[in-house]
Amino acid sequence: SVSEFQQTISHVLKANEPGNNVGVTLRRRLKCEVFCQGFSAESQADGKGCQSPRTVTTMALNEVVIDRGLSPYLTGLELICNGRYVADIAGDGLIFATPTGSTAYAAAAGGP
Repeated sequence: SVSEFQQTISHVLKANEPGNNVGVTLRRRLKCEVFCQGFSAESQADGKGCQSPRTVTTMALNEVVIDRGLSPYLTGLELICNGRYVADIAGDGLIFATPTGSTAYAAAAGGP
């Protein structure tokens, strides 16, 4: 019933209070905003650019992957973190991992 659901959710949200037997682990998340500024009509015809200027925003628990997709060309990225310029990157893409994601990658690769 709805009342049981509300009671259960309230109990979970208070999980870290003394006396509760429900554990909640807080995890770091990534907020990623990708700004595509568009390109000339010629580059769009080649499939090398986005169709129009736009912003895509997403939240991630493990990682964010930005790749070149089906394009045979290198991706040009300008990395900005918290409003500060970090680097220009040219390559197949970029992976940002949280501690949760990077731990999984290390374990999958046979690491400690």
